Amino acid sequence: MSMDRFIEEKSSTFLTEIDEYLKLNYKNISCDELCQTYIMFCESLRKKIGTNDHFSGFSEALLYRFIFHKIETERNINFYQSDESKKGLFKADKINLEIGQNQKIKLPKVGKRNFCEPDISFCSNGVLTGAIEVKTYPAFGRATIIEVFDDYKKTRIQFNNFKALLIMYYSPPSKRGKSVITEQLEQCRDDSSGCFDYICLKGEEKKLDEICNIFFKKIGIFGE
Repeated sequence: MSMDRFIEEKSSTFLTEIDEYLKLNYKNISCDELCQTYIMFCESLRKKIGTNDHFSGFSEALLYRFIFHKIETERNINFYQSDESKKGLFKADKINLEIGQNQKIKLPKVGKRNFCEPDISFCSNGVLTGAIEVKTYPAFGRATIIEVFDDYKKTRIQFNNFKALLIMYYSPPSKRGKSVITEQLEQCRDDSSGCFDYICLKGEEKKLDEICNIFFKKIGIFGE
């Protein structure tokens, strides 16, 4: 067997088994459990090859497939890829929903940009209703958080019912109990009139399913 064929088979088996596990067990996975899974994956890479650089997309993939299976199962629908040119974009006609990964959403020209590109986006009847941003570790400061939050506010000008959720795998420690980043995120949440929320997965014993339920009700995927 050639090396490329060997790698293809092994990687396909690995990803398929993870995907199947998420599909069967998504209701029972705690936030911390998903975080520890990602941490163990990174540690395994560091032990084997000395680095886990360029594998940050795995953190997004775990959450994307978790969400994908949850919506398919609980809304009794099947997503399909309607446009081969738009990788990571799936539709469900039965509930008029599109779920996308890193899809460009057009916005009115504000500054240098006229689009947003959420890690995970949700569009209902062609209208952007929600976005989830995924960060493994928020290695950015106060100014960057304000910039990200401003993007959310600009997006809401275009899409009135837009809601955003920031999911961090873990956040910086602080001797005072809260990091500067956490304090800034709390301020952004308080100033958002219900538009923005965040969660840190590490150490959080709540089921990720519960967190998603709250967000999905806000953007209309699930009823009240």
